[in-house]
Amino acid sequence: MSINGRLIAILITATLLAALLSSIATAASKAQTVNEYLVITPDSADEAAEKLRTRTKGEATIYHTLPDEWKLDGVWVLGGVPKETCVDSNVAWEDIIVRAVTAAETQISIDLDYPQAQSNLRGARLSLKCLREPAQREVLWKMYFLEGIAEYFSENEGKAQLAFTRALAVKPNEAYGKGYPTQAKTVYVLAQEKLLDKERAFVVGGMRGAEQQGGLFLDGLHVEEGFVQVFPGEHLVQIRDGNGNFAGAIFSLASKDVVSLSTPKDMVAVIPMLPTDAETELTAWLIKQAQTGAKKVAIHDGEGNWYILGQAAQSNANLLANSSKFLIGLAGGYHYTVAGYGSGEVTLSGRIVAPLYLTGLVRFGVSEPVLDPNTGENLGRQLFPVLGLGVEVRWDWPVGQNVGVRALFGINPDGSEGGPVLVGVAVGGGIDIPLGKDAPVFIRLKGEFGFMGKNMTAFGGAGFGFRFK
Repeated sequence: MSINGRLIAILITATLLAALLSSIATAASKAQTVNEYLVITPDSADEAAEKLRTRTKGEATIYHTLPDEWKLDGVWVLGGVPKETCVDSNVAWEDIIVRAVTAAETQISIDLDYPQAQSNLRGARLSLKCLREPAQREVLWKMYFLEGIAEYFSENEGKAQLAFTRALAVKPNEAYGKGYPTQAKTVYVLAQEKLLDKERAFVVGGMRGAEQQGGLFLDGLHVEEGFVQVFPGEHLVQIRDGNGNFAGAIFSLASKDVVSLSTPKDMVAVIPMLPTDAETELTAWLIKQAQTGAKKVAIHDGEGNWYILGQAAQSNANLLANSSKFLIGLAGGYHYTVAGYGSGEVTLSGRIVAPLYLTGLVRFGVSEPVLDPNTGENLGRQLFPVLGLGVEVRWDWPVGQNVGVRALFGINPDGSEGGPVLVGVAVGGGIDIPLGKDAPVFIRLKGEFGFMGKNMTAFGGAGFGFRFK
């Protein structure tokens, strides 16, 4: 390829890159002017409007008053509606729950009175939401487990599996109880295998008034501040206010559900702790439940503090670093090492631990016709295969960048310009722009610069690829 050809290729690539970046910036700018905010606030609409007007630069706003089912004794419940709630908690853990579990152990192991065990355990389970003190995980698991045993020997295998699933949602890796009849073990193990194969849900929350006795408990686990990943199923949530009083709820969570439980004051602090994809799920749930045309959600604590959910994720659809485990890219472009080559390549990238990826490539270049420098003979077009292996870092904002370094190995059979294999290293980077938030296809622009043997090497190109979650 001539010098003019190289310049034309570089100019085309640079123009394409500038045009794409300009169109992205323009689209993002236009989107900002039409977005409507769903504002969740303890303030009245008028008070919130005044506070938000300057922050959102005049964007339209829709205010949402939390329905009663989104509140639990002064705590906001966002992302899910509980199956059962209790704000008048008066059930004693030892007197009701522990006593029922102890009696059921005797009724199952000695008396073989499964109906009575079922009755005692079902009554205890229905009382959980009204506990006046934190639950204990070990006893919770045993209560659900024993109910599964009692249901199984009462010839209710379906109900037994449900009870075992409740137990496993609390302690998913717990083995089948020792000393109990082994006939039900197959049902337990099957429920465990099904559960462990599912993606987890998120519970985020906390109450910074813990030093004044306040607190959030999930299946007996004290959640001080942050998020907990749990397996799908039924979960007991208990809220203790600053006076030591309890309110409780039973949630039935599915894979990828996101539930946030905090006071308005604490909500703006704990939601930002969520991973980006979980925050996006929560945003979508809130907008759907509010049934508005809003594009964004703002949380306001009533004291002047704000948090806009998913701000980075909504400004750009690229979620590659968080949602993609594996990427395949195809690109064509111009590769220069001693001579110029029109090249095509295949790249593979696999996540090691976000944001670090292992990446490899195979590139094939074809030169323009080459003349022998001594005889002037036309030697035809030359092939130049290149293999590469390295690491790269991927991050999402603003358009899905990646930068990395890789070792290069160029196959040079005639041994000219450095031997049969040209070994080198190059640094490079690029952008991957998905064709929609959940689309598996993306557009790729990339470049690299380094050396092979004693020669400079450079590559610039464009293409497309596929991402796999």
